[in-house]
Amino acid sequence: MKEENFIRRWQIDPKVCDDIIDYFHHNEERHIDGGHVNGKGEWSQDKTRKESRDLGCFMHEVISIPCFDRYEKHLVKCTNEYVEAFPDLLNTCQFGLSEGFNIQHYKKGGGYKIEHFERSNRLDSSLKRALVFMTYLNDVPDGGTGFKYYDHIETAVKGKTIIWPVDWPHTHVGQITKKHEKYILTGWLTFNW
Repeated sequence: MKEENFIRRWQIDPKVCDDIIDYFHHNEERHIDGGHVNGKGEWSQDKTRKESRDLGCFMHEVISIPCFDRYEKHLVKCTNEYVEAFPDLLNTCQFGLSEGFNIQHYKKGGGYKIEHFERSNRLDSSLKRALVFMTYLNDVPDGGTGFKYYDHIETAVKGKTIIWPVDWPHTHVGQITKKHEKYILTGWLTFNW
């Protein structure tokens, strides 16, 4: 059966999710308050827009830390299958994981509270983005991701990885839950210009 949109889904071993959450908790000195880039291209930590604790993982860590290496192998498989579904992607430019990724922890009531898409600012890094990836690291029954123009809520199921394009038709927002904490791993596949 052909899917009717550009969001695709895969499942990763839940043990990898547990190991990533453990890594997050054992590296608190690297946590920062989450934020976003506003319309002027400035970093903002406005908790009415996004409320999280984040840990950025750089590319050299992706291959040197076992749980990240296992995750990256999973992401490569997902990306290859995404390209198989949409081969025209390769008509533009090669792309891949070059920025690393972010682990984000949302406490009860936290989350990415505003509708946004991943190329919604003027930073050069934003312009290079091709696809978004996100993996739910724990089950959150009422804490998925709403996609505005698809009128769809992606459920937060532990180990589910989703990939979708970065532009405005994929405007999305986190479901805010007051009952559960939420962990995700997210990042971008960027063009190699």
